[in-house]
Amino acid sequence: MAARTDDLSFIINPNSGTGGKPVKDILSREMDRAGRRFEMFHTEYGGHGEVLAREAAVGGCGTVVAVGGDGTLNEVARGVVGTGAALGLLPCGSGNAFARYAGIPLKLDQACRVLLDSKPRPLDVGSAGDEIFLSSAGFGIDAEVCRRFNARDGGRRGTLPYVVISIDAFRSYRPERVIVEMDAGRSVVCNPYIVTVANISQYGNGAVIAPEARPDDGILDVCVIEDVTLWRGLWNTRRLFNGTIDQMPGVRMFRSKRVKIRRERPGWLQVDGEARAGEEVVEVEVVPGAISMVMPERSGDKKAD
Repeated sequence: MAARTDDLSFIINPNSGTGGKPVKDILSREMDRAGRRFEMFHTEYGGHGEVLAREAAVGGCGTVVAVGGDGTLNEVARGVVGTGAALGLLPCGSGNAFARYAGIPLKLDQACRVLLDSKPRPLDVGSAGDEIFLSSAGFGIDAEVCRRFNARDGGRRGTLPYVVISIDAFRSYRPERVIVEMDAGRSVVCNPYIVTVANISQYGNGAVIAPEARPDDGILDVCVIEDVTLWRGLWNTRRLFNGTIDQMPGVRMFRSKRVKIRRERPGWLQVDGEARAGEEVVEVEVVPGAISMVMPERSGDKKAD
């Protein structure tokens, strides 16, 4: 492996919300202003971010920066983890769960300045089978919503389409029996709409799915939601945005280093907002301090006002 430098490599997803030429212009201006050496690369297919990130990290780049949404951050993290390089983020996605949690500005020029002014710190990474996640892994209706949302070819991005898809998915979703096994022999048998294993509190678009979750405590937060009608779900949506989802009827919260999800058949799961095909049994665990992330120093859990 090459000697580590102070250089930055930007892995840009041109399909993210603000991808394209303006991104290159802003990055070039801000890096030149700071006198920092950098390179820019564009992803061309799913998984390309991981390849580009690993090449940059193994080549000695000090910080590899994902320019995109949570899915792009996930890909770049896969390429960076275990290399010794730091991970950075310039948010340009739809939900921007990790950026909102970390206090990274959603305006690109401001995010660049925060990136340059911040230092790396160790963060936990979750693993779910062969996948990793920085924000969350989900095994219920959230996975189905992610599948539908990301399958929309050229569709409008943003909160409103996500809400419309969520309501439509809720109407047709039929919960199936799930067994959630955790540390200390704890086990929950349920028919949930949502089973989310969270590394951070944020779900995307400002929603808070696990109010107490932190990515530096060596533990995962588990949110189980069952016995929900459409009207109860709509009425309690406000709780997602004021940080009180744990007070909603039908919600149970747990904390565990390891979680085993047992389903009746293979099904979808979501990792950092990207849908993946999953097996009947998925083992989830936290890997403490697995990656070094450049973040604002004071980036505690932020609940919506």
